[in-house]
Amino acid sequence: MPKTTALNHTILWSLLGAKALLHTLAIVNGYGIHRDEFLYLAMGDHPMFGYLECSPMIGWIATLSTSIFGSSILAAKLPVLIIGLASIWILLRLVTELGGSHEAQLIAGLGFVLSPAYLGSNNLFQPVSFNQFCWLLLAFTTVRVVKYERRADYLWLGATLGVGILTKYSIVFYSTALIAGLLISPQRRMLKSKNVLFAGGLALLISLPNIIWQVVNGFPVLNHMRLLSSSQLVNMETA
Repeated sequence: MPKTTALNHTILWSLLGAKALLHTLAIVNGYGIHRDEFLYLAMGDHPMFGYLECSPMIGWIATLSTSIFGSSILAAKLPVLIIGLASIWILLRLVTELGGSHEAQLIAGLGFVLSPAYLGSNNLFQPVSFNQFCWLLLAFTTVRVVKYERRADYLWLGATLGVGILTKYSIVFYSTALIAGLLISPQRRMLKSKNVLFAGGLALLISLPNIIWQVVNGFPVLNHMRLLSSSQLVNMETA
């Protein structure tokens, strides 16, 4: 595995400032509250261990955000902007773990800051921004597990997966892809480590409240997916 390189703090702070400026300009120039954002903000008035439409994390964040920042448009946008800024830091840390130079850090960071996908998601109070962060953090912790094989890194991996499940269930697909990648690589031996059990146990423990909620309520997520399939996805075409 490549050696870890130094994080260029000038590049980091420049990217953070650029992203904060871009999103602040978007808010000032009249980008209001999207209709879906009203739903997720309303969940903050009723924090629960699960919801019909999504995992519970977005409701908890809405509760915390409203309590700290209030209920203005700027306050609604701050949590996703903060997670977007945190994503830049994790992204650059990932580049350094892979041995990337300062130029590589700049290219990766600019790709994130200027990406229409992240410019859009980090301006909307929806689960997607937090889900993207969990995916990125899962990639980062996976790289550290492969490089160092320390129990602490395995536990961070398990914690990230557990929080990711509470954020958006699609992280299970990403995790499956990562495991498949390990299986076809020489690192598949790591899956035999007892640390994998510790990581899996921690992920299960963190996500257990939502799992219990799903079981008690008859797995609403499955019913929600059936409703989406019959009422919305049926009207979409692949071509």
